[in-house]
Amino acid sequence: MIRRLVTCIAILLLSFLPTAFTASSDNTTNTLDSTSLSNQQAAAGFLESILRDTHDYGNQLAAISQADAIKVQSMLEILGYHCGGVDGIIGPNTKRAIKAFQKDRGVVQVSANAEKNSAYSEIRINIPEFILSLIEKGKVSRQFDIAVGTSYEQTPTGTFHLFSKIENPTWFPGSNFFDQSPVPPGPDNPLGTRWMEFTQNYGIHGTNKDWDISYPVSGGCIRMHDVEARQLYEMVGIGTPVVIVYETMKIIEKSDGLYLKVFPDIYRKKTSTQENFLQLFEPFAAAGYKILPNPTDFLKEVDEISETKIAVKSNIAPIGKVKKE
Repeated sequence: MIRRLVTCIAILLLSFLPTAFTASSDNTTNTLDSTSLSNQQAAAGFLESILRDTHDYGNQLAAISQADAIKVQSMLEILGYHCGGVDGIIGPNTKRAIKAFQKDRGVVQVSANAEKNSAYSEIRINIPEFILSLIEKGKVSRQFDIAVGTSYEQTPTGTFHLFSKIENPTWFPGSNFFDQSPVPPGPDNPLGTRWMEFTQNYGIHGTNKDWDISYPVSGGCIRMHDVEARQLYEMVGIGTPVVIVYETMKIIEKSDGLYLKVFPDIYRKKTSTQENFLQLFEPFAAAGYKILPNPTDFLKEVDEISETKIAVKSNIAPIGKVKKE
């Protein structure tokens, strides 16, 4: 982590520090021209991206070399966050400057063992369904349409926790965007107005392209309609679990029987199998449901969401229960 941080700092500083320092040294009032203002935005975006990569920014910086610490302090000074001198020592003054930067940029940083602050027990995301669900007391409370990663830059699966929340974030280009500059908050920002990070470099965020929702188009992040991202931001807190699954089948119970929803296998994982279906159906079989004839017909691969009736209640009493006359 430190090595990547230092390398990125060095590369970025080579591009914008000389211009910024020239502007400062040639003007005793420290007034920056338009080029330097752009450099300020680049510095802010880069620092913000670093802050999202770690739970304990100040302590990790304390471990880097003096030369690299000078680069970080110089970046903070450009932005007006004074470190008490550019001396290469990550001491109390520099840490205070970092905290001030975090506060002003709307960055929420916590330690790894922070307690969650949310009325919802978890955020649950099913990638092929393009749905984000808020779970409250074991039940789905709210659902939102989302966009997910492409087949080449897939959204990761697993259990994570929100550890960073940023209002009006700056978008900083990753390694796939060598020819692009940081984008400050505003209508052109690909992150929209809210960022909620659940693992390094992956987050839930808004978008300035609403037409992307319900498609696999992102670099692995979860995109939402921006108005809904703002709603979610207020509804969940730091530490909230984020459970991301890849399930191409879902059984829905209705008054006339069970229905199977099959979602497109966008990552070609071949998960809509008879074995997986029978495992999914097992608790319903125990509850007295009987599969209709030709049970495998509905397991074919689909290009769009399909829904098929698959089972009805049997007259046979469920296992472990006595049928009442």
